[in-house]
Amino acid sequence: MTSKLAMALAVAFLLVPLPASADSPHDQVRGGGQVEFLCPQNSMATGVQNLSIEAHVDAGTMTDGVQGHFNSTIPEQPGCIEPGQIRVDIDCLRVVGNHADLTGRITKLTGFFTSPGFQFSEGGEISISTTDNSPLLPDTIAAIRTRPVNTPCGFRMTAEQPLARGNIQVDAAS
Repeated sequence: MTSKLAMALAVAFLLVPLPASADSPHDQVRGGGQVEFLCPQNSMATGVQNLSIEAHVDAGTMTDGVQGHFNSTIPEQPGCIEPGQIRVDIDCLRVVGNHADLTGRITKLTGFFTSPGFQFSEGGEISISTTDNSPLLPDTIAAIRTRPVNTPCGFRMTAEQPLARGNIQVDAAS
């Protein structure tokens, strides 16, 4: 009985939104989750991509005091796609309402993320966008190569994908 209670509490904890930061001098984004996709070799199978993000910047700026990381992994999924990982050090953050745009330098790139179609390279710049939606709608996220290449704050618009599980919190400085 105690293991069922512990499991129920753990699940309930994951469903509770992260608390907003009170009186923070930073714009910030933090959280993570999973995005689902159809496997290219088998359109009847679904794969997952794990994402985590944490970044903050001094209020009223996009680069002063910026710190943070973005990490995405595709675990081993036989019959789907090659596993891989991309790690990014954030160098620019813009928060507008419940939406955040970020850019960062790629520090690690393995497996699936080295595919020619992605045009990613270690040391290259990537643009990330995320939206913190209401509890009734899933949060969304996307990542794409910046243009011009290697330019911080070179935000690019692309369609964001909904999180199948997880939560991303976007907070403007107060």
